[in-house]
Amino acid sequence: MVTQSKEYIRRTVPLRVKLSPDMAARLDSISRPRGVTAATLAALIIGEYVDRVERREKEQNQEESPL
Repeated sequence: MVTQSKEYIRRTVPLRVKLSPDMAARLDSISRPRGVTAATLAALIIGEYVDRVERREKEQNQEESPL
């Protein structure tokens, strides 16, 4: 069995977002059973979204300019 070491990424840049009370409660209800704070879950969600958008844009750029 091969064990991969996980890269530890330290979150050091603050980002403030305002959520409606309903959205904050929804985020909290998802984060609590997973044992993370709502802020940690939000950071993960933002990171996944940014990765997905960048990947999609890279794929689109490759399709537009073939080698």
